[in-house]
Amino acid sequence: MSENYKRFRKNRQALRALEKKINQAIDDLETAVVDKTARQRNYVT
Repeated sequence: MSENYKRFRKNRQALRALEKKINQAIDDLETAVVDKTARQRNYVT
């Protein structure tokens, strides 16, 4: 493999890891907001 392709693969792998962390953080935030809203409004189930 060429050096450029190896670097591309390494960087792509790092980007996938960061994307996974970002998506997990967004999911956690969404869950927290929904839970907080549901607790404040008893009619939301």
